[in-house]
Amino acid sequence: MNYQEEIHKTLMKLGVKQSYSGYKFVVFGILNTINDIECLKYISKSLYMDIALKYNTTWQRVERNIRTVVSAIWKTDDKEMLKTICGDRVIKKPNNKEFFIILSDYIVKNYKDTKKRKENSLYYNKNTPLTIEKISTQLEVITKVLLDINEKSNETNKHGNYILESINKIEQEVKNLKDQK
Repeated sequence: MNYQEEIHKTLMKLGVKQSYSGYKFVVFGILNTINDIECLKYISKSLYMDIALKYNTTWQRVERNIRTVVSAIWKTDDKEMLKTICGDRVIKKPNNKEFFIILSDYIVKNYKDTKKRKENSLYYNKNTPLTIEKISTQLEVITKVLLDINEKSNETNKHGNYILESINKIEQEVKNLKDQK
């Protein structure tokens, strides 16, 4: 699974800029934690060393820069976002190990929720994703059917007006979708 985009979005929501020295360490650390929670068992000898090797630095710098990111997050004005991510688990600033556990849990849960929303949306089908062109074509077909129903309808003028209003709305949506191409 590709969690990297979700990690970047979450850090951005928490006010962490990519200019922080520890930003890339946090991203790499969360990815490692998601893939193997055991890396936190001996965080200094495992996770920090892996990060240090990847970014050609020392484990002490890794630890300090991650701690700086965590401190910046806990000083944020957006306490609601912090509460959304942490829930009721953390009131005070966590240590780095707790931070990785909290964020990796949130990322995995949020990634699955986002994926589920996409799968349930109108614009997503596992086998054939709907493109704007396909949607436009389908709406045009629906419009033609409604026009045909309207012409053949012997119903009251009230129902005829409702059908014509529906047709106009659909035609406007088709136009909007075509303009997006």
